[in-house]
Amino acid sequence: RISNVLKNPGGGTIEASFLFPLPEDAVVGSLTLLVDGRELTGEVLEAAEARRIYEATVRRQQDPALLEYAGRRLLRSSVFPIPAGAERTIEFEYVVLPVLRGTLQELRLPLRSVRGAQALGTVDSAPLKVQELNVDVTLHAEKPLTTLYSPSHADLRIGGSDHVKTVSLQQKNAGVPNDFVLMFSSGAQDGVPTVLSYRRNATEPGYFLVLAAPADQEPRPVPGGRNIVLVVDRSGSMRGEKFLQAQQGIRRLLESLRADDHFNLVVYDSDVELFRNDLQPATPENLRFAAEWSDALKSQGGTNISEALTAALRLTAKGDRPSWVLFLTDGLPTAGVTDERKIAELSIQSNTGHARIFSLGVGYDVNTRLFDRLSAAHRGRTRYVLPGEQIDRAVAALESGISNPLLTDLQATITDANGRELEGITRTWPKLPTDIYQGEVFVMTGRYRDPGAVQVRLKGKRDGEDIVLTGTGEFTAQSSDSSLAFVERLWAARRIADLTTQMDQHGESDELLTELLE
Repeated sequence: RISNVLKNPGGGTIEASFLFPLPEDAVVGSLTLLVDGRELTGEVLEAAEARRIYEATVRRQQDPALLEYAGRRLLRSSVFPIPAGAERTIEFEYVVLPVLRGTLQELRLPLRSVRGAQALGTVDSAPLKVQELNVDVTLHAEKPLTTLYSPSHADLRIGGSDHVKTVSLQQKNAGVPNDFVLMFSSGAQDGVPTVLSYRRNATEPGYFLVLAAPADQEPRPVPGGRNIVLVVDRSGSMRGEKFLQAQQGIRRLLESLRADDHFNLVVYDSDVELFRNDLQPATPENLRFAAEWSDALKSQGGTNISEALTAALRLTAKGDRPSWVLFLTDGLPTAGVTDERKIAELSIQSNTGHARIFSLGVGYDVNTRLFDRLSAAHRGRTRYVLPGEQIDRAVAALESGISNPLLTDLQATITDANGRELEGITRTWPKLPTDIYQGEVFVMTGRYRDPGAVQVRLKGKRDGEDIVLTGTGEFTAQSSDSSLAFVERLWAARRIADLTTQMDQHGESDELLTELLE
């Protein structure tokens, strides 16, 4: 069900020309074009006429991206009049089968078709832009839904149960949005990797994407317990409500720890202070002492991020439990080492215990580049709390996410159908072993030279025990359309991040800079 509210913000009456490309096998179930409660007429155009109209639109707007939709069936409506300041609503429904992509199904909404809509005035015409975009998806399945992944939008909210999932996207001032793409699987064998490939030109290497998610999403404690160190910024900029919320976040973290966990608290301003010199067992007495200690803290001074992270990583270097560092700050480093590259380098040198670093940025004035570096180098995640949001809830959500890793230390290898090593696999990501937490999907990207059937072997750990997941797929010789072009874009984004990391660690070079720009 698509609902479009067209608003005329101008001072004169306009006509809106609305075009929506329909999938080839879509069936329009109902069509309601509402203007002040009155129904208007709309029509579905077949491919030849649709292509003619769309190409004319492309020529007017000089937007070659629209050619992607040429040749499809189109839903077309002209809405007139739309008086100054008035709104008109176009609503319609269509039924379509999701496209099968290996073991995944794909649902796609062609939102970029807004480029084909125009407000036609007396002087000139302008493409319509989206002020507010809301997408809500409900998936019902007889068997548990496993992989749920959007290659187009990362800012989704996902809820529901194993058999009913809800997905929502909300964007303000979306402008010309990207197509919404949602990929999912139901009842697939546990964790079987899916391979998607895209090759626009047979003379150049293609691009591939590997996705995998465990069907068993039940939370289970980490065998033998965890090491958890919470690092909290108490600099002067945290003074007031923010620091009170941070203290509440500390309490919620302490309350969530299990009996076999070990923990410590690190707070920092210009200097660094530890609750205890070593990791402490999560006994009721130690948790009470830690809560009382944190409640007595006051915000003051500068922001010594480097020394605080170094102190936390030294704590996690001892013992053989898996370790997580939760790092919270609201600003930029102002004391100690302040260069973000040097801070990232020091964290790598100090992290001999291979702790995961999860970062929580509070407010707008945070060093996102530093957070990205820390997450990439230490197998972590980054979250941000905007002004007005609750810090304590964000801390609790972060801890809840890391409390039950589903699969850890994942690494993928790709062979041909006979299990022989493939040559020509290059520019892969991720480089390091990775972890999957509840609701997440394993993602691997790379380039390939030789087309044909392939086998993916995904090795890791579940509940501390070794596990191997295998799947099959195909590297295409040449793609017949652009429906999987997002594979190329996802690869490019990750390659840019990889090249940036290399330049951070080893300095810029003409070779790396040229590839990054390309």
